[in-house]
Amino acid sequence: MLAFHGPDIPKRRDIKGMTAFLTGIDLKRRVQGTFKSAIYGIFTVEGLPFRSPTGGNIILGGLFLEAKLKPTADVQILDYAGDDPRQEATVLVDSHQIADGSADLLGTVQKLEHGDLIRADFELRPYGIFQITGTAIKATTDPRMAGSFMLGSWIVSSNECPAPRLRRLQILDRSVISHGPVPQPITSWQFYDEGTAPAV
Repeated sequence: MLAFHGPDIPKRRDIKGMTAFLTGIDLKRRVQGTFKSAIYGIFTVEGLPFRSPTGGNIILGGLFLEAKLKPTADVQILDYAGDDPRQEATVLVDSHQIADGSADLLGTVQKLEHGDLIRADFELRPYGIFQITGTAIKATTDPRMAGSFMLGSWIVSSNECPAPRLRRLQILDRSVISHGPVPQPITSWQFYDEGTAPAV
């Protein structure tokens, strides 16, 4: 995996460049996409892109990259993983890989606090294994999501237990790796109707 250095979000998105990238995208190469969301903050997804068999849209880790080959509004940067020359060492606070029922992974999940910079591996067909790096966002009041943490619209934990799709979790040192402002905790799920429901 590419060492995460924190994304440099451009002041203006390179729509032309990202459109060209999407037009010629190689579905057999790993891609990094950086997203910006008012709810989830800035986060980066790395994995194999997938073309939907129904609408033909290109999807990365369950997130749409484009509509009619134009980057969706939350996509800020697109590139192939490994093409970025900056390979800064990642500073870890805590890290555990899952073995089903792993007490170590559970322990890392239970250490999460709102605003932590984390990296998580998820697995779900047809997207395979993909990695998200971003801010842990606490979901506080809705009984359906009590005690949960979100990462880029994916559930990391619920009631302090690892989410079913979570395969690995790392807590990074935010004081060393810059990653933009921390969004507020989620206090309601009224945005369900807006098509931004969390993924499980």
